[in-house]
Amino acid sequence: MKIKLIDFGLEKDHYPFRPHENDAGADVYMPYDCTLKPGEIARIPLGFGLMIPDGYAGYVFPRSSMAAKGLVCELPPIDSGYRGEIHAIISNVSSESQILRKDTRV
Repeated sequence: MKIKLIDFGLEKDHYPFRPHENDAGADVYMPYDCTLKPGEIARIPLGFGLMIPDGYAGYVFPRSSMAAKGLVCELPPIDSGYRGEIHAIISNVSSESQILRKDTRV
């Protein structure tokens, strides 16, 4: 299955990538620093879109290191017909402020 990338201003070294050939998904980067207070939700533009084949959907999942800190990615589907920029919708469900640094993998 081929999924094409739509560039919305990605930095040179911030393209989604698979660290291992057999990984189910690709890692993406935070485009800027962001601090989330407890209970706060941020909608982070990731700088790219995807052309997903009909009948499939995409999702943004948090890395386990983020989830362990209480940062959760909301999971609305990225439908095959959507051609806009993809956002990570991140909620801080912990009791402490959390800092997401630019270049952190989501």
